[in-house]
Amino acid sequence: MERHERTVWGFVVALVVAGLLGVSLTLPWWTYTFSTGPQTIPGGPQPTDDARIERERLDVYPYRTEGHSNNTTAADVADRVQLLGNLVVASLATAGLIALLEMPVPFPVSTRRVTLVLGVVGPVLALAALVYAWFWIPELLATAQVDRPYTTRELPDGFHQTWLNWGWAVCFVAALVYPAVFAFKFQAGATDPTVIETFRTNPPP
Repeated sequence: MERHERTVWGFVVALVVAGLLGVSLTLPWWTYTFSTGPQTIPGGPQPTDDARIERERLDVYPYRTEGHSNNTTAADVADRVQLLGNLVVASLATAGLIALLEMPVPFPVSTRRVTLVLGVVGPVLALAALVYAWFWIPELLATAQVDRPYTTRELPDGFHQTWLNWGWAVCFVAALVYPAVFAFKFQAGATDPTVIETFRTNPPP
Protein backbone atom coordinates (compact mmCIF):
# COMPACT_ATOMS: atom_id res chain seq x y z
CA MET A 1 0.00 0.00 0.00
CA GLU A 2 1.30 3.44 -0.87
CA ARG A 3 2.20 5.56 2.12
CA HIS A 4 0.46 8.84 2.81
CA GLU A 5 2.48 10.99 5.19
CA ARG A 6 0.20 13.77 6.37
CA THR A 7 2.00 17.01 7.15
CA VAL A 8 0.80 19.61 9.62
CA TRP A 9 2.64 22.38 7.82
CA GLY A 10 1.29 21.29 4.45
CA PHE A 11 -2.21 21.46 5.91
CA VAL A 12 -1.57 24.93 7.40
CA VAL A 13 -0.04 26.32 4.20
CA ALA A 14 -2.89 24.94 2.11
CA LEU A 15 -5.38 26.71 4.38
CA VAL A 16 -3.40 29.96 4.13
CA VAL A 17 -3.32 29.73 0.34
CA ALA A 18 -7.04 29.01 0.18
CA GLY A 19 -7.71 31.99 2.43
CA LEU A 20 -5.57 34.32 0.31
CA LEU A 21 -7.26 33.21 -2.89
CA GLY A 22 -10.66 33.64 -1.28
CA VAL A 23 -9.75 37.20 -0.33
CA SER A 24 -8.51 37.90 -3.86
CA LEU A 25 -11.98 37.03 -5.17
CA THR A 26 -13.45 39.93 -3.20
CA LEU A 27 -10.92 42.56 -4.34
CA PRO A 28 -10.46 44.36 -7.66
CA TRP A 29 -7.70 42.93 -9.84
CA TRP A 30 -7.35 45.70 -12.41
CA THR A 31 -8.55 49.28 -12.61
CA TYR A 32 -9.07 51.73 -15.45
CA THR A 33 -9.75 55.43 -14.97
CA PHE A 34 -10.34 58.24 -17.46
CA SER A 35 -11.05 61.91 -16.99
CA THR A 36 -11.42 64.80 -19.38
CA GLY A 37 -9.89 68.17 -18.79
CA PRO A 38 -12.01 71.18 -17.83
CA GLN A 39 -14.71 71.71 -20.45
CA THR A 40 -15.69 75.24 -19.55
CA ILE A 41 -14.39 78.58 -20.73
CA PRO A 42 -12.23 80.34 -18.13
CA GLY A 43 -14.12 83.34 -16.85
CA GLY A 44 -17.40 82.12 -18.37
CA PRO A 45 -20.84 82.29 -16.81
CA GLN A 46 -20.59 78.88 -15.06
CA PRO A 47 -19.83 78.61 -11.33
CA THR A 48 -16.12 78.64 -10.58
CA ASP A 49 -16.30 75.18 -8.97
CA ASP A 50 -17.99 73.58 -12.02
CA ALA A 51 -15.31 72.57 -14.51
CA ARG A 52 -17.60 69.91 -16.07
CA ILE A 53 -14.93 67.24 -15.92
CA GLU A 54 -16.22 63.85 -17.08
CA ARG A 55 -14.82 60.75 -15.36
CA GLU A 56 -14.92 57.01 -15.94
CA ARG A 57 -13.72 54.19 -13.69
CA LEU A 58 -13.86 50.45 -14.25
CA ASP A 59 -12.75 47.95 -11.58
CA VAL A 60 -12.34 44.37 -12.79
CA TYR A 61 -13.01 41.56 -10.30
CA PRO A 62 -13.18 37.81 -10.86
CA TYR A 63 -16.71 37.21 -12.22
CA ARG A 64 -17.79 40.87 -12.17
CA THR A 65 -16.94 44.52 -12.70
CA GLU A 66 -17.81 47.74 -10.94
CA GLY A 67 -18.13 51.11 -12.60
CA HIS A 68 -18.29 51.65 -16.34
CA SER A 69 -16.35 52.62 -19.42
CA ASN A 70 -17.68 53.65 -22.81
CA ASN A 71 -14.83 51.73 -24.47
CA THR A 72 -15.92 48.20 -23.49
CA THR A 73 -18.59 45.76 -24.64
CA ALA A 74 -20.67 43.80 -22.17
CA ALA A 75 -20.06 40.45 -23.90
CA ASP A 76 -16.28 40.83 -23.93
CA VAL A 77 -16.20 41.91 -20.29
CA ALA A 78 -18.39 38.99 -19.22
CA ASP A 79 -16.21 36.42 -21.00
CA ARG A 80 -12.95 37.71 -19.57
CA VAL A 81 -14.04 38.11 -15.96
CA GLN A 82 -15.66 34.66 -16.12
CA LEU A 83 -12.41 33.02 -17.18
CA LEU A 84 -10.44 34.97 -14.58
CA GLY A 85 -12.85 33.86 -11.86
CA ASN A 86 -12.75 30.24 -13.01
CA LEU A 87 -8.95 30.14 -12.76
CA VAL A 88 -8.91 31.61 -9.26
CA VAL A 89 -11.71 29.37 -7.98
CA ALA A 90 -10.05 26.27 -9.47
CA SER A 91 -6.80 27.12 -7.70
CA LEU A 92 -8.69 27.79 -4.46
CA ALA A 93 -10.55 24.48 -4.73
CA THR A 94 -7.25 22.67 -5.27
CA ALA A 95 -5.81 24.21 -2.09
CA GLY A 96 -8.96 23.25 -0.21
CA LEU A 97 -8.75 19.67 -1.44
CA ILE A 98 -5.11 19.43 -0.37
CA ALA A 99 -6.05 20.65 3.10
CA LEU A 100 -8.86 18.11 3.21
CA LEU A 101 -6.55 15.26 2.23
CA GLU A 102 -4.04 16.33 4.88
CA MET A 103 -6.58 16.06 7.68
CA PRO A 104 -6.04 13.10 10.07
CA VAL A 105 -9.04 11.29 8.65
CA PRO A 106 -8.81 8.19 6.41
CA PHE A 107 -9.83 8.80 2.79
CA PRO A 108 -9.64 6.11 0.11
CA VAL A 109 -8.04 8.56 -2.37
CA SER A 110 -5.74 10.17 0.19
CA THR A 111 -2.44 9.14 -1.38
CA ARG A 112 0.93 10.84 -1.57
CA ARG A 113 0.88 10.93 -5.36
CA VAL A 114 -2.53 12.64 -5.54
CA THR A 115 -1.48 15.34 -3.09
CA LEU A 116 1.79 15.97 -4.91
CA VAL A 117 -0.03 16.34 -8.22
CA LEU A 118 -2.47 18.79 -6.66
CA GLY A 119 0.50 20.66 -5.22
CA VAL A 120 1.67 21.30 -8.78
CA VAL A 121 -1.72 21.97 -10.37
CA GLY A 122 -2.75 24.58 -7.79
CA PRO A 123 0.20 26.95 -8.28
CA VAL A 124 -0.07 26.59 -12.05
CA LEU A 125 -3.71 27.69 -11.94
CA ALA A 126 -2.87 30.67 -9.72
CA LEU A 127 -0.02 31.64 -12.04
CA ALA A 128 -2.35 31.33 -15.05
CA ALA A 129 -4.79 33.75 -13.40
CA LEU A 130 -1.97 36.25 -12.77
CA VAL A 131 -0.69 36.03 -16.34
CA TYR A 132 -4.19 36.30 -17.78
CA ALA A 133 -4.90 39.43 -15.74
CA TRP A 134 -1.56 40.93 -16.77
CA PHE A 135 -1.82 40.38 -20.53
CA TRP A 136 -5.46 39.83 -21.50
CA ILE A 137 -7.61 41.84 -19.08
CA PRO A 138 -6.14 45.17 -20.34
CA GLU A 139 -7.34 44.25 -23.83
CA LEU A 140 -10.83 45.13 -22.61
CA LEU A 141 -9.82 48.75 -23.20
CA ALA A 142 -7.95 48.24 -26.46
CA THR A 143 -10.14 50.82 -28.19
CA ALA A 144 -8.95 53.35 -25.58
CA GLN A 145 -5.31 52.67 -26.54
CA VAL A 146 -4.72 50.46 -23.48
CA ASP A 147 -2.47 47.46 -24.10
CA ARG A 148 -0.68 46.87 -20.79
CA PRO A 149 -1.52 46.49 -17.10
CA TYR A 150 0.07 49.80 -16.14
CA THR A 151 -0.73 52.81 -18.30
CA THR A 152 -0.46 56.55 -17.76
CA ARG A 153 -1.27 58.41 -20.92
CA GLU A 154 -2.52 61.80 -21.99
CA LEU A 155 -5.06 61.70 -24.80
CA PRO A 156 -6.43 64.49 -27.00
CA ASP A 157 -9.70 64.45 -25.06
CA GLY A 158 -8.41 63.64 -21.57
CA PHE A 159 -6.14 61.47 -19.46
CA HIS A 160 -6.28 57.80 -18.49
CA GLN A 161 -4.53 55.44 -16.10
CA THR A 162 -4.59 51.69 -15.50
CA TRP A 163 -3.01 49.56 -12.79
CA LEU A 164 -3.09 46.10 -11.25
CA ASN A 165 -5.01 46.27 -8.01
CA TRP A 166 -5.04 44.49 -4.62
CA GLY A 167 -6.74 41.32 -5.83
CA TRP A 168 -3.86 40.60 -8.20
CA ALA A 169 -1.32 41.33 -5.47
CA VAL A 170 -2.99 38.97 -2.98
CA CYS A 171 -3.12 36.19 -5.58
CA PHE A 172 0.56 36.82 -6.31
CA VAL A 173 1.39 36.24 -2.63
CA ALA A 174 -0.69 33.04 -2.71
CA ALA A 175 1.22 31.85 -5.79
CA LEU A 176 4.52 32.46 -3.97
CA VAL A 177 3.40 30.50 -0.90
CA TYR A 178 1.70 27.68 -2.82
CA PRO A 179 4.87 25.69 -3.72
CA ALA A 180 5.55 25.22 -0.02
CA VAL A 181 2.64 22.75 0.04
CA PHE A 182 4.44 20.56 -2.49
CA ALA A 183 7.76 20.98 -0.69
CA PHE A 184 6.39 19.92 2.70
CA LYS A 185 4.61 16.98 1.15
CA PHE A 186 7.61 15.86 -0.85
CA GLN A 187 9.89 16.08 2.18
CA ALA A 188 7.42 14.16 4.33
CA GLY A 189 7.61 11.23 1.95
CA ALA A 190 11.38 11.18 1.68
CA THR A 191 12.94 8.00 2.99
CA ASP A 192 14.80 8.35 6.28
CA PRO A 193 18.55 8.55 5.41
CA THR A 194 19.41 6.33 8.39
CA VAL A 195 17.31 3.57 6.85
CA ILE A 196 19.21 3.90 3.58
CA GLU A 197 22.58 3.77 5.36
CA THR A 198 21.50 0.69 7.36
CA PHE A 199 20.44 -1.02 4.14
CA ARG A 200 23.78 -0.25 2.53
CA THR A 201 25.89 -1.50 5.43
CA ASN A 202 23.67 -4.48 6.27
CA PRO A 203 21.98 -5.60 3.06
CA PRO A 204 19.40 -8.39 3.36
CA PRO A 205 20.59 -11.88 2.51
